[in-house]
Amino acid sequence: MKFTNPWAFGFLIAIPLIILMYILKQKFQEREVSSIFLWEQVLKDIEVNTPWQKLKKNLLLFMQLAAAFLIVFALTDPFVMLKGKSFESVILVLDNTGSMNAVYDNNSRLEEAKKRAEKLVRSLSQGSKVSIITSAKEQKVEISASSDKSAVISKIKSIKSSNTSGSMEDSLSFVKSMAKQYENYRAVFYTDSPLDIKGINGQVDNVSSYGINVSLDYMSHSKDNDGIKAIVRINNRSNNSQTRDISLYGGDKLLNIKTVELKPMEVKTVYFEKIPENSAYLWAEINEKDALAEDNVVYDIVKQSKNQRVLLVSEKNIFIEKILSAINGIELYKTNTDNKLTEKYDLYIYDGITPKQLPKEGALLFINPQGNNTMVKINGDIEGAQGEFAKHSVTKLLDKGSFTVAEMKSMELPYWGSELLKVNGKTAAFVGEDKGRNIAVIGFDLHKSDFPLNNEFPIFMHNLISYMVNGDFERKTAYYCGDSVDLNPRAETTDLKVQLPNGSNDKVEIKYPLKPFENTMQTGVYKVTEKVGDKDQIGLFAVNFPTDKESDISLQGKASQNIEVSNISKIGGLNLQPYLIIGVFMLLLVEWMVYAYGY
Repeated sequence: MKFTNPWAFGFLIAIPLIILMYILKQKFQEREVSSIFLWEQVLKDIEVNTPWQKLKKNLLLFMQLAAAFLIVFALTDPFVMLKGKSFESVILVLDNTGSMNAVYDNNSRLEEAKKRAEKLVRSLSQGSKVSIITSAKEQKVEISASSDKSAVISKIKSIKSSNTSGSMEDSLSFVKSMAKQYENYRAVFYTDSPLDIKGINGQVDNVSSYGINVSLDYMSHSKDNDGIKAIVRINNRSNNSQTRDISLYGGDKLLNIKTVELKPMEVKTVYFEKIPENSAYLWAEINEKDALAEDNVVYDIVKQSKNQRVLLVSEKNIFIEKILSAINGIELYKTNTDNKLTEKYDLYIYDGITPKQLPKEGALLFINPQGNNTMVKINGDIEGAQGEFAKHSVTKLLDKGSFTVAEMKSMELPYWGSELLKVNGKTAAFVGEDKGRNIAVIGFDLHKSDFPLNNEFPIFMHNLISYMVNGDFERKTAYYCGDSVDLNPRAETTDLKVQLPNGSNDKVEIKYPLKPFENTMQTGVYKVTEKVGDKDQIGLFAVNFPTDKESDISLQGKASQNIEVSNISKIGGLNLQPYLIIGVFMLLLVEWMVYAYGY
């Protein structure tokens, strides 16, 4: 047994004082009464209070002594170790990945884990330091070395599922790092996955449970003459045959329902055809409830615009190729010759090459042009210097950047052009519109400058390509919960916000460098709204549950070698203080009854 406050034993001095009160004489005043009815009781009181007489057996005395002893004992805050030994520090690791949403009895696995963790914290002796780590896509220290039980329990109750994939293995390094500062510690892992904790003074409290689960793993679409064809993959992750109805929606409208029969562990592909093309997004849902509801729905964004065809005419420019390959919605074609082109493209990029005949349609981007053409006039080469960004929507957020150019072209800025880059006050790059065509010129060889090595270069090129094709290319539209989303707004965007599936809005600050959007814990369709001038440009992307890693709930918790699954009570015990206080109140109640009704 451990006494958290042993100094409280000093209050035991109250016990002899109580006894002394029973052996000292109590002074009475003489009074005349009209009846002798009370004499018998008075005689007893006189006998009891006769000074320095032999102490007689008195039930009230014994009860008062017992109450005093219990009060003192409660003040010491006694703690009984039921098994094992007491640990100075306890590290609790709670798995809050997507599979922890699976049903456990009438609740979820995560709620069961939290309940067990809370029970363990309550059983710890006062002064024990508790740390909490949540393990999902990333590991997070929720609270560190706290001896405040109420704060620890409050933090446990606030933990929520992340819907993300993750591995508890990643939390082991966290635990090992934290354990180095403790001489005496114990780690407890609450998870539904098998976990090898060899080398850690810890134990695994498994919260897995059997449950029937059928998931929608994947959804995509294609277009043909009859409309849209959607493909949905359904997966029976159970050991029994299952029958499910799949409902297909276009936006908020129900389009079709199909019934699917699945053998144990069977995967089927279900086709939906002749879907109207006016739906911005599609989604499918399993109507029947099972052990994991989060994987019963899947979303897919319907692509509304065609890819932009871009032709790069260059001997080799790895900088431009990498930028273009990173932009979704662009089909890149490459050539190193200026032969007559028969195909049509949305954007032509001439790097170090001046074509003999310019294409009649499509945007034009010249990089280090050689000689004059109808779009740009070159007056020879001049020595370069440090460059800077001119004010333009393409260079927004890049005004503090700089770069160095070894050599550049001396160019005349046309009346329809606007400066993008300047070197020694002279035009180094410009953009504009001439006769309905977007045209841009970069007047130096990228290989003879440090511009491609600067952080501003990818932003500049993305904005420039977006400007050249009027922003008519799409961002990635399919993500999993917890993924980071690169929004890549248009160069002219002045306001940016994202509407979450639950209807709430997150305003995104347009500030260089633009951070990825991280709030993707909800499954569903996210709407991106860009303010361009006085118009709103709308984009969509879908976030789905990571079924490939988190839906196999029947596999969670299966034993593996070298796993220590210990009895949690080894690090717990019993705090006697609340029971002692209850005992004091019961004694006082009985004493009052004895005093009131006699004994």
